[in-house]
Amino acid sequence: MTYVIEDESIVEPTRRRRRRGLTPVTGGLAAIAVAAGGFIGGVQLQKQQTTASATPTGPGGGFQAGGPPGAAGGGTSDAATTGTVEYTKGDVLYVKDSDGNTIKVKIKSSGDVTRTAKSDSADVQPGDSVVVQGAASASGTVTATSVTATADTAN
Repeated sequence: MTYVIEDESIVEPTRRRRRRGLTPVTGGLAAIAVAAGGFIGGVQLQKQQTTASATPTGPGGGFQAGGPPGAAGGGTSDAATTGTVEYTKGDVLYVKDSDGNTIKVKIKSSGDVTRTAKSDSADVQPGDSVVVQGAASASGTVTATSVTATADTAN
């Protein structure tokens, strides 16, 4: 449109058209936000799965279903428990497994304890590596029918 005022013409300035759609900067920021959200969501999901699977839920001395993967399941079967003896109290061993769980192991009076040579539960010392064979109770205590212990100095 043109306006005429005393021999001067005034031309209305043209308006710039607004750009529609995503600019490269907006698109890049959106992509970064989506990637960050996906990463954070994945971390949270992994935390939940790791926490759920690391918690011993059964009577198998730290193993779900009564024993390690591939072993016969059930709370009444003899399942192997392995780890390092943290401390002892009479016929009871406190064994830390590979997941860091401490498992109470009660050795039967008729149970075998093998330590390079035949020995009894008093010969098992903190720091020893043990393989315990026995049934686990509902509380998680394993009643050992046999214990194989290796002195920490034998490694």
